[in-house]
Amino acid sequence: MARLTKFIIILLILSVIGGAVFLGTGEFPPPSKSVEQVIDNSRFQR
Repeated sequence: MARLTKFIIILLILSVIGGAVFLGTGEFPPPSKSVEQVIDNSRFQR
């Protein structure tokens, strides 16, 4: 049982390290969707 636990822990650690390396080195394009929001004139002081 201890051998299986060790294997699962090592597999989990390798998965976390692999995911971190993937996210750190991957070139993901930034979102290109423009956002427009209408703001009431009442929010600005004159």
